[in-house]
Parts: sequence; C-alpha cells; structure tokens
Amino acid sequence: MDAIKRIQEMETALDAGAAAVSRMEEALDEMDRLKERIAALSAYYGSEEWFKDVEAHNEERLPPELKCGVLSEDLAYDLLTDARAQAIRMLETAAYLLKKL
Repeated sequence: MDAIKRIQEMETALDAGAAAVSRMEEALDEMDRLKERIAALSAYYGSEEWFKDVEAHNEERLPPELKCGVLSEDLAYDLLTDARAQAIRMLETAAYLLKKL
C-alpha cells in the first residue's frame, strides 16, 4: 500500500474511532446516571411488591391512565437482559482494546 492510501485509510479510522468514542462516552455517561434506577428496577421486577402491583392492575384497582408497562413480563425482562448483554459486550470490547492498544 502506498503512503497516500495508507494515510487516507488511517485518517478514516481516526475519524470513525473519534466519533465512536464520543458516542460511547455519551452513552456511558447516561448509563452511569441511570445505573441505580436500573438496579432498582431489577430488584422490583419479580418481587413481592411487583406481584402485588400486577394483581392490583389485573383487578383494575389502579387508575386506567397509569402507564403500567413495567408490570408486563416482557418489557422489564427485555430491558434487563439487554442491559446485561450490553455490559458483557462492553467488557469484551474493553478487554480486546486493552490487549491491542
């Protein structure tokens, strides 16, 4: 590869890497702000309180306009499993970068 092509390729890698690192920093900042709330959701989901709230919802003892997605089995489960999968992926990516950089 000649110098011009090599420099162009590395410049593209620099620009793409800088943009990705910036987006990752923003996403990690947001996760840092939300991590305690997500942990609280994890503790709530499937707890005795959660089952009581599901029962109250099923028996229509809650206001009909109350958003209750957290009482579905799928939404909270999907978020929690996705968050865990992303955490594992971040660890794998971090390990790769630490070994290669």
